[in-house]
Amino acid sequence: MSGLSSVCSQTSQTSPAADHQQTEFASCSQADVRSYRLLACRIDEVSRYLFPIAFTIFNLVYWCYYMSHRHALGSHQTG
Repeated sequence: MSGLSSVCSQTSQTSPAADHQQTEFASCSQADVRSYRLLACRIDEVSRYLFPIAFTIFNLVYWCYYMSHRHALGSHQTG
């Protein structure tokens, strides 16, 4: 995950995509651009923990439900 933090900590960009991004934000002040980047980095940090936790909770609920209703599901199948 160090690659993500290094992307968020970069302050200057020199790629062609960065030039396009700079023209896209030309009407924004430097403070606005900085706050957008900080917000994006904050969302990345929160998502880094929130998505795996949500995935784990979803799987626990799903498998508990599936295992508790497995016998009811099997009785409706013919075969």
